[in-house]
Amino acid sequence: GELDRLVEQFAEGARICQESGLDGVQVHNAHGYLLSSFLNPEENHRTDEYGGSLENRFRLLGRILASVRAACGPDFAILVKADVNSCGDLHGLLERYQRAGVDGVELSGVDFSKRPGKKEPFYLREALSAREGIQLPLIPVGGVFSRAAAEQVLEAGFPFVSFSRSLICQPDFVARMKAGTQDESCCAACNGCYQIYRRRPVRCVQHAVPVPQLERVYGPYSKP
Repeated sequence: GELDRLVEQFAEGARICQESGLDGVQVHNAHGYLLSSFLNPEENHRTDEYGGSLENRFRLLGRILASVRAACGPDFAILVKADVNSCGDLHGLLERYQRAGVDGVELSGVDFSKRPGKKEPFYLREALSAREGIQLPLIPVGGVFSRAAAEQVLEAGFPFVSFSRSLICQPDFVARMKAGTQDESCCAACNGCYQIYRRRPVRCVQHAVPVPQLERVYGPYSKP
């Protein structure tokens, strides 16, 4: 019964996004969140139809994707975020996404936070080895902090590349690259953005101006 409610809640969330004027949603099944845990055989110890084989571990996600599509129609974009290194069979997972009718897969991994200081595409090798026969747009993310790294991903044959921490550090980084004023992100890849907002209401250790929404949640920052 709880799983049925989850399916309904995902569909309702997507419908609200659509009614708000958004073009699509991303169903997050990476980084140890709920759906990632269902897909991960090391975390999913169920013995019913939602555990065991990849087909079973994918079952809840498949139901959710079908429900979102039914709620929002064929023209609403549905992306998924997935780990390349936790389901046990990345190619099999991509095949299931393809059959489910998603519009693209952003490929991340469970260990991205364990690579401080590294500035190279994290999961390009895994994505390359798993994409044979897959027609879905695959979008590598992680470790992309420069124009050169983005071009490396695109030259490998992927139609899109995704930025993450570089945009936390500089939300206008892509605009700066397009303008030709900056090719390398100022992000230090220090992982400080994972915790700094709890101690100081900013999103990056390099930021000086507090974010009002964070101040409302965590309180004002008083310099020592």
